[in-house]
Amino acid sequence: MSSHQKIERWRNIFQSQRESGLTIISFCKHQKLNISTYYSWRKRLAEMTQETKPKSQQLVPLFVSGIEKQQTSPLTITTPRGYSLVFDETMNIAKLHQILGLIE
Repeated sequence: MSSHQKIERWRNIFQSQRESGLTIISFCKHQKLNISTYYSWRKRLAEMTQETKPKSQQLVPLFVSGIEKQQTSPLTITTPRGYSLVFDETMNIAKLHQILGLIE
């Protein structure tokens, strides 16, 4: 069995356990799985998932040129955690830069 097949097999096992409603110990006994192997694979897959996630999030400066018309609608910035910051057109650019520096 290839490593990809093993990974898929264990992902299916974990999904089956969640859907079964059984505790991990009961599920492993019922499926005749070694509990240590179950936890070992769970840790291994969790580590693999962590490696594919970005380490941190950062703000990236956005420069816009060639704007001839002054913006009249508010600027809304939503963070990855769901916070929304709303600024109107009277916001001082230096102050906005300072605020954004605080949330980095």
